[in-house]
Amino acid sequence: MKESNIASFMQKDLEIFSKKAGDKFKFAFYSELRILTKSGLDICSALNIITDNQSKSQQASIVKSIMEAVVEGKSFSSSLEVSGKFSAHEIAVIHIGEISTRNKSNVIAISIVVMTYKFTRRFIIITLIM
Repeated sequence: MKESNIASFMQKDLEIFSKKAGDKFKFAFYSELRILTKSGLDICSALNIITDNQSKSQQASIVKSIMEAVVEGKSFSSSLEVSGKFSAHEIAVIHIGEISTRNKSNVIAISIVVMTYKFTRRFIIITLIM
C-alpha cells in the first residue's frame, strides 16, 4: 500500500511517467521563442525557425503542430493545448498572459518564470526524498 502511495506521488507531482514534453525541451523552447519574438519576429516565424533548429524529430513535430495551430488562427495557449504536450498549468498561465497583456514577449517571459519555479521545486523535492 505504501509503495503505491509513493508511486502516485511521483507521477502526480513530478510527472516522471507522463507523455508531456520534457522540462528541458520546454525551457529551451520558451527561451528561444522569447528571444525571437523580442527581436521583432512574429510567433509563426519564430516557431518556424525553432522547428528548423530542432535536432530531435519528436521535438520538431511538437513545435510544428503548435505552429500549424497558430497558422490556423488559434491562440498560442490553445495551440499548446492542441499539441497535448504541455501541462494545464502552463497553458493557463500563458492564457492569462494573453488576456492581460498585448506584448507576446511578456507572455513567454512569464512562461519561463513558471518553468524555472517548476525546476526549482522538483530539485528540492528530489533532494528531500534522497
